[in-house]
Amino acid sequence: MAITLSLIRDHRGRKQPNEEAPIEIRLIYQRKVFYLNTGIKTKANEFVGGSVVNRIDAPELNKRLEILFVKTHREVNAILESGGELKMADIRRRVWTGSESDELDFIDWAKQYLESSDKATGTISHCITVLNRVESSNIIKKWSDISVEAIYKFDEYLHGLRSPRLSMSTIYNHHKHLKATARENSSFSSVFSGFWPV
Repeated sequence: MAITLSLIRDHRGRKQPNEEAPIEIRLIYQRKVFYLNTGIKTKANEFVGGSVVNRIDAPELNKRLEILFVKTHREVNAILESGGELKMADIRRRVWTGSESDELDFIDWAKQYLESSDKATGTISHCITVLNRVESSNIIKKWSDISVEAIYKFDEYLHGLRSPRLSMSTIYNHHKHLKATARENSSFSSVFSGFWPV
């Protein structure tokens, strides 16, 4: 039976047209429907005919959607050709891991990975807190931004926070969670060799 893939917005219908809602890849196979969050959100008038429109960053977002769409199709075919069963957690894990993720936003990748992981709820919550601080620091956005210099800058950022002021043990745990999450990307860990300078 053929696989049907399409890009849709807000399949649950929870958002108003003027509110940002997630763009998802809808997969239909043997009457089963799966939804993969792309990490991209738009208002209703910014997503038309399967493409992002009416935004300055539309070309970049459409490129990211194309990368995810093609990879999803490839990974689903690989699962089926190997005789495996389609499971959403497996699809998410395969799509959000690998060399193509280098072209994607680090925060989006990490949050997608955590969503599909089997880590404890408390660990996921701590990791999300760290990712939110990474995002606020504006130091690490893409995979290519992760370097020894960037990690030192992020460490300085954490030490410089006044509200809330973070203890040394909290900062240490932030680095621990960030390193553990980043190393889940196999292509990243092979390049970075597990070294973390702080």
